[in-house]
Amino acid sequence: MPIVTAFEADRQRRGRVLIMTDAGPLASVQRRALKLLGLREGEDIDRAAILGRLTEAEREAAHAVALDLLARQAYSVAEMKRRLAARGFTLEAAEAEAARLVSAGLLDDGRLARDYVDARLNTRPAGRRLLRVELARRGVDRKAVESALVDAPSSGSADELELARRAAAERLRRRSPTTEPAILKREHRLMVDFLLRRGFGYETAERVALESLRPRGFDPDEGEGGSS
Repeated sequence: MPIVTAFEADRQRRGRVLIMTDAGPLASVQRRALKLLGLREGEDIDRAAILGRLTEAEREAAHAVALDLLARQAYSVAEMKRRLAARGFTLEAAEAEAARLVSAGLLDDGRLARDYVDARLNTRPAGRRLLRVELARRGVDRKAVESALVDAPSSGSADELELARRAAAERLRRRSPTTEPAILKREHRLMVDFLLRRGFGYETAERVALESLRPRGFDPDEGEGGSS
């Protein structure tokens, strides 16, 4: 029977450890899964038995790591798979754990998308276009994204205008008041760009930028043939 001689970092696979024996490398295993195997240096091992336990150890370790992650924040299915892979779990173990969490209701792209949209609109108002981009960046299923956006304000709607006004007011609170025409003209351009980056349509961005700066004396026609 082979004897465990050392545990070495797997330089080819981050987050994994090579189980070394007097007969050569036995296997590469994720660090947390290695602890579950309970191996010690100098121990005689049954090669077939250890190899047979590796898959289950990886799945148990993946579940423990996933629960630790979920205790801190919500993840999409794709994000969870990426997180587990980054910690050295095999693709098979990551996919099996994600499926297990979905079945248990602990991973739910639909719920995450709805919660994200609600929170985003309440704290940092944004248009549907940006919300789509942000959720896609998190790997949220496209159907879940569209379902979550059903009740979100559509382009040009009264609700979208109100969100854009809130976003504009948020930005103006961080800017120094001015009545200088040249600076106001620049502020208008910056405000339009800001609202476009927040995902609002151009017409909405232009309208709200004008509304927000007119009380400060902004005249879009000033310097272009006279004032209105």
